[in-house]
Amino acid sequence: MLNMNPASLLKMVGRVDPKTVTTEQLTDIIDMGNWLSVLAVLLTGDMAANATVDMSCIPCDYDGTGSVAAIKVATQRATHASDNDGTQIVMSIRAAELAASGKQYCKFRTVSAGTGGPMALLVLGVSTRWAPEAGALDGSPQVVGPSLGSVIETVF
Repeated sequence: MLNMNPASLLKMVGRVDPKTVTTEQLTDIIDMGNWLSVLAVLLTGDMAANATVDMSCIPCDYDGTGSVAAIKVATQRATHASDNDGTQIVMSIRAAELAASGKQYCKFRTVSAGTGGPMALLVLGVSTRWAPEAGALDGSPQVVGPSLGSVIETVF
């Protein structure tokens, strides 16, 4: 495993692009039928005083409708502006946790109360359920996900 390339095991499957968040933001819909687990990372910037930052995983149908109660919720509270500047919330969801909700798909939600602040949310698929397609030269998983058009460079 020492020569393993982490980029061959991870794929961006959802995101909320960096922006100042004051209203609900949702990632792309993620098909957990393709992944053993996903890892969501919420990054905050210079947040407003008394801002509350929430992130949750919401099971849903393939088109984002039919949402049920969140299976995991993380809340970060601050009493003044510097308490939640430059912090992260990391959430891991296993496919089995999502299956218990009766759904195969999920989306991640983030919101900040008050005047909010800059945030970005990245969701990585970890360990595809399926073997690489025949002919994949590098052996990496060949799973379709959101466009990587915003990725400037991938360095191996």
